Amino acid sequence: GITMTAPAKLKAYLGTIKKDIIDSDKKDVEIACKALLLMEIVQRGVLPSSSYNDDISNVADSILSVAGKQLLDGSSNFPKPLLAGSSAMAGMVAEYAASLLETDEKAMQFKGLEDAERRCTDVDDNRLLYIVQLLQNKEANPHNQLLHIAEGFYLRAASFQPDSPQMWKKALDVMVAARSPHSGEEPLESSYPLENLIRIASAKGNVKRVSELSLRLAESMLSSESTKHPLTAVFVTPFRPTLQLSISDAKKSIQKCDISHLDEDGELWYKLLNLRIEIDNEESTVEELAQEKLSSAHNRGEGTNLQKCRARAFSDMMVESVSSCEHSINHASRELRDSMLSHLDNYRPTTTLTSTMTVLTKALTRMKQRAKVIGLESLGGKPVCKQKDAEKAWIEVTGFAEPLFEKIAKQIDWNDADIDKSFERLKLFLSKIDSVAIDFIEQSLLVSATARWMICGRLEAELSTELKSFIEYLLLCMTEMVTNRNQESKTERSNRAFMKENTNEEEQLMAQFKCALSAMRSMKHLRTDASPPKSITDEAIGGLGQADKSLSYTGEFGAAFLTFLNAWSGFKQMPWSYCTISQARAIVQEASSCLKKATVNWGREATLFEALILNIAEADAEGGFLVGGLPMVASKRYHSCIEKAKELPHKCQTHIIQAHCMAGISRLSLSGFRRRIGTREIEKPHTFSEKFARMSLDEAGEIRIDAEGVRNYIGVPFLSKRSIEFHKSLASQLVADSLIRGGNLKDAENFLESAVEDTPQDFEAVFALGFFRLRVLFFHNSGDSSSEWKIAQKQLLKAAKLDPSKSSPFALLGYWYEGKGDTTRALGCYQKALQFDAAHPVAGRGILRLKEYDEANASCEAATNVNSPLNGWAWRAIGKHKSNIEDDNDMAAICLQEALRSTDILSPQNESMSKFYSMNTVAESSELSNVWIDLAICYRRLGRYSAAIRAFNSASSTAEEKLPASALVSWAQVQLELGQVDEAAEKFGIALGQNEKSIFSVASFGQGCALLSVAQRDVHDGKAGTAYSTLTKAISVVKDSFGSTDNESKRVLCMMKLLGDMYTFGKMLPPDVFFNEASKLKSLDNLTDVLRSQISFIAKGEKYYRIAEESINVEEESDRTLQAVFACDIGSNLLIQGQLVSAMLGEGQGTRMNLSSFSTLSNTEVRDCLHQSAEAFKRAIKAYPIFAPAWCGLGCAVSASDPLLSQHAFVRAVELDKSLPDSWANLGFLYAERDAFVAASHVMNELTQVADTPMMWICRASILERESFVESNLSLKRQKFFQAADAYKASLQVLKDPDGLLGIGITTGLSDEESDKQEAFNYLCEYVGTTNGRSIGAVLLQKTLSLYDTLKKIKLEPLPWKETTLKEELRCVHQLSEVHQQNWSLLDDAKSEIASVSKKGYIDSELIGQLYTKIEKCETAVGDDFPLSDVQLELVKNPKNGILWLRIAENLAKDLVKMKGIKKKRLVLQTIESATLASSKAARILLEQFSNPTVNKTCSNRMVCAQDVSNSLALAYNIKASQQELLNCIKDPLKPPKPNPYDIQRALIMHPANRLARAVLATECEK
Repeated sequence: GITMTAPAKLKAYLGTIKKDIIDSDKKDVEIACKALLLMEIVQRGVLPSSSYNDDISNVADSILSVAGKQLLDGSSNFPKPLLAGSSAMAGMVAEYAASLLETDEKAMQFKGLEDAERRCTDVDDNRLLYIVQLLQNKEANPHNQLLHIAEGFYLRAASFQPDSPQMWKKALDVMVAARSPHSGEEPLESSYPLENLIRIASAKGNVKRVSELSLRLAESMLSSESTKHPLTAVFVTPFRPTLQLSISDAKKSIQKCDISHLDEDGELWYKLLNLRIEIDNEESTVEELAQEKLSSAHNRGEGTNLQKCRARAFSDMMVESVSSCEHSINHASRELRDSMLSHLDNYRPTTTLTSTMTVLTKALTRMKQRAKVIGLESLGGKPVCKQKDAEKAWIEVTGFAEPLFEKIAKQIDWNDADIDKSFERLKLFLSKIDSVAIDFIEQSLLVSATARWMICGRLEAELSTELKSFIEYLLLCMTEMVTNRNQESKTERSNRAFMKENTNEEEQLMAQFKCALSAMRSMKHLRTDASPPKSITDEAIGGLGQADKSLSYTGEFGAAFLTFLNAWSGFKQMPWSYCTISQARAIVQEASSCLKKATVNWGREATLFEALILNIAEADAEGGFLVGGLPMVASKRYHSCIEKAKELPHKCQTHIIQAHCMAGISRLSLSGFRRRIGTREIEKPHTFSEKFARMSLDEAGEIRIDAEGVRNYIGVPFLSKRSIEFHKSLASQLVADSLIRGGNLKDAENFLESAVEDTPQDFEAVFALGFFRLRVLFFHNSGDSSSEWKIAQKQLLKAAKLDPSKSSPFALLGYWYEGKGDTTRALGCYQKALQFDAAHPVAGRGILRLKEYDEANASCEAATNVNSPLNGWAWRAIGKHKSNIEDDNDMAAICLQEALRSTDILSPQNESMSKFYSMNTVAESSELSNVWIDLAICYRRLGRYSAAIRAFNSASSTAEEKLPASALVSWAQVQLELGQVDEAAEKFGIALGQNEKSIFSVASFGQGCALLSVAQRDVHDGKAGTAYSTLTKAISVVKDSFGSTDNESKRVLCMMKLLGDMYTFGKMLPPDVFFNEASKLKSLDNLTDVLRSQISFIAKGEKYYRIAEESINVEEESDRTLQAVFACDIGSNLLIQGQLVSAMLGEGQGTRMNLSSFSTLSNTEVRDCLHQSAEAFKRAIKAYPIFAPAWCGLGCAVSASDPLLSQHAFVRAVELDKSLPDSWANLGFLYAERDAFVAASHVMNELTQVADTPMMWICRASILERESFVESNLSLKRQKFFQAADAYKASLQVLKDPDGLLGIGITTGLSDEESDKQEAFNYLCEYVGTTNGRSIGAVLLQKTLSLYDTLKKIKLEPLPWKETTLKEELRCVHQLSEVHQQNWSLLDDAKSEIASVSKKGYIDSELIGQLYTKIEKCETAVGDDFPLSDVQLELVKNPKNGILWLRIAENLAKDLVKMKGIKKKRLVLQTIESATLASSKAARILLEQFSNPTVNKTCSNRMVCAQDVSNSLALAYNIKASQQELLNCIKDPLKPPKPNPYDIQRALIMHPANRLARAVLATECEK
């Protein structure tokens, strides 16, 4: 380039730039950017040789030659206007380039400027350097950077011509565009050009322009800090002074504004800035105070933070503002609000209006915070603040928000007469306004709702009726909008944090609106004189115990307390009309919590009136209005409220509180509650009740509707005409009831007659007398004279004429006519009463008595559609019809639940007319109890058995456990279906005890089923004796019912079927329970007789099955199935008999290797049983060919005689019913017995898909055992045995089947581990105990394992006492064999069987040889008892061995038996003490080791057996029980303590076959 000396050249160059760049239609960002570089070169007084049309490399050469030169200034030869024009042209080029880059920032990426960049860096030319870097796209947001460069050029131009407004205006526009392009607000940097523009306009005398610019200047001064960027420091800062502005500068600036020269928008702007200045000034002051407090706290060493200091500083400022006449922010806010409202007529969302609403929202929030702080400080005892100051602050908040609602209501033409259309217009209006306006309305609504609650009960800032309705619907509309917005937010939620935060804010806002809406609705209903709707109470109940966010705002809006007032409503009707006692308590607690939260969080101190209302409501709930209350609590609350009411500021409040409480005390006394002083009753109940009822009547008479404070409490008509009438009527009725209760009918009549004489036109007095006369006529045996009937009728007619709109006189007249037998007129009166009150409980019940339901349906429907707590009669009638006629039990249950919530059902004792609910003058079952029974039956039909049980329990408690027999039977049937068999049996027994013929057979059948289930459970638990007793009792009950059973064939068949099942169940019992049956044969030495007794017992079942089968008419198709069932039962019974006969012959005893079901077929009795069984099953199949159990039974019956037919039958059963597990299991066993292991395994796999049964696992174990027998590999043999053991264990997890116990006892012993052998021994002990020794082979095997264990111990450590123990155990084996010697060669068979097992590696053959050598010499080997000294010696080595202690106790017990005739007192006492100590020690140690195996491992190598524990417990109990007899022998006066019966019960539970325990228990039962 060349250095310019002539201004003309520069001027010409600028003209070219303007023409080719600024004014050109060609939009080329590359040319514009190169032109910007060239214009920066021109600012240094150099005319570039290159052109903006040249390549960028040429421009770069110009930069290399110019970089480092200084900018031209005013001292140069160029005129200042020309220099200003040059800078302005450069600014215009930069601004033009920025406009082109706004849509495409990637267009500016120049290459070839690297050398120029290095040159600028070397010479420290930052201006050129930043432009070069910008053109290479090395700066973020190049559009904004270019605007900042343009700003610098314009400010440089203005510095040359400071009085030219164009340059300042250009600089101002670029500043706004660069820093706040969307908001349109003035940035802080714009204050400098604005000040110069104001200066120029002032010089010209343009006041309007000065006012407008002053507002912009004030706004810029209120903005945030200026932009800090190296580029602005280079281009802008040199031409602009340092900005050090404050809020006071903004205030001075706005004072220059002449508001008279502003238009409406300007005036709104002016007030907006005024409010912003006040808010910012307050925030600045708070920040300064907070910093001072923080510094002082740190100097004092106190721990705090800036946030707490800010809160404290704000509180101090708000307290100081109380002393001033008005808070400055409040005044500025109201002015701005009024100006803003004028712009809402034709609302359009301008920038100023949007900013206004934003600032007003902030101001409203601060006003709320100020009122809150003043309230909290007034509670803290600040002398400056009082509750009245807080109330005033809240009224200011209310007054600020409500003009907005009035404006909106006017805007949409709100009309209460046409709510629906008005509401639609409201929604349309809200849908058209922007989000900022919505936010402002939302906050205004919420703050207004808070303010109304805070002044509630203190001052009444009344709204117009229309505005009250409008605010409620506005709240409803906004709640819907917030809910929809929140739903959309949830739908569009992403993982970004700010989205989650926004969603959470929406949820909180939704919760606030729900709470505020609930509070507003409650206030609306409280202001009316009508009863509150049930929905309000349901809302209060629905919020109980829920983790709803709205509960956290209950202190802010008072929703919980206000809904409580509606739910209670005790000043204008019977309290708690729709609540139970638990619900009422919870609602009172929530209301109390609401008041506490309002006090603690918001400074709203509860008034004495509110506290008394809470106490009264609690007393009403506890005092008999609801079932289950605590009268003592109610009495205390009533008496306390009477005293505290004297402190109320208004006499009318005192009178209403005392009248209500005195009536409550009177009612308590009538209900039977006795108030005493010490142990002395103060007065007779009726006298006490009468006194307080009269006092209540006097207090109610003192209330004046026009008295001061009547409408003091949020406009609630607590003291309206209705509330006064209610309390007068209640008190009068209580006086009359008290006199009647005391037998003073005449006094009661005189009292009511005098009231009529005093006020003959008073409806309440006239009706009370008519009510009394009718009550006496029906319920107090006053006689049946026609005159008394006429007098009662006349009085009720007079009441009806005085107020024809009242329903009760017509209802009682209907009752009167019904009593006279005039049903036509009775119906007319009842219908008349229902016209005025569709839910009247007396009239409604009368209609139901006199009409069929189809005719009364309309009345019931009408009653349920009204809002009344007394329509339970209608809900019950509809519910019963739905259940019994329409079979709609779901709807029936809902209706009956509604009935249970109604006062006339739930607590009729609180209703004065409850005596007229029925025409029966004698006591009858509770209607509440009957409704619960109806509901329980519905639940049962729906399959909701648990709910049915709860309903029956409720019915029982309400009926004082005196339910009718039919209800007891239904209850027991549900319990039976749920498996609660003990409870079911008890209920059936109680029902039978009521001797109702209609249910006798049903109850007998039910009790039989229940007792049979109890017996089945007892067998499973090992209590066979108890099961047998229960079974015989069940049989007796069912047999006794035959005499009382009608001749209905189906019912008789059921009884026969049940009896057959009971007798057949005898198969599940061990043979020893039939000792009593066998004793008739006088032959107990042979097990055959016992088994024969069991077979005889089971055969009785066959007899009843045959009777049932013969009574069936086979010609009828419907009876074919029954015939198949009974024939199948006969077959099953005969099959069981055959199995038992086979067992009697030795099958399954484990005593002969060659004895099986095949060999027992040679016995005629077995063959006959199986043949008859097969024939019975065939009859069943013939009657019903697709009856799967019959096919399964046939397969079992012929399995030994005809395996192919058996297979066919099982397969057919499976085809017919794949879900029948018995068919699969029997088929598997059939295959396994014939070594078809693959087929058996396949069948078991299929059974796995059907059911998890023990037979499946036992069959699998049997297959594995059989496979092991043929396996030659010893390792695989042992492996299969272990797998079989696991299968047996799996069967025990399903059900403790004896076969599973036997199997695991045999297979587990194969292990080399001593613990496994001991486990096998324990399983065998349990098997022997369960089957009572039926399998002799299992008993011998058990004893063999015990001997094996003893021999192993002798080898390890030979001790004399262990040798003796071995002898004792051998003797047991020998005696066992001797008992059965006459039937079987038991000993020889056992020898050979065990020897065969030992060959398989099960038991050491050497030890087996030693064992049987000793067995052969067992008679000579058994000597005297082992020496006690040896055991004692062993105890010294191992004192925690429970078995040793048990051995000592057994020997000492034998000594005690021998001492019964000994007179040596000292010896007897020592022996008793030693025996007691040893037995107790043994029981304690063994119990501990049994329950905690880890303890056992440290004390003994032997696992503790349940039989040992049982023996120790029984022995300890027996020794303690026999002490008294021994002491009597030696004439010792000592009285030993009685043993605990629980020990003997535990002994039998652990080992049911424990003979000592059984004998002791039998002795105790005889005592």
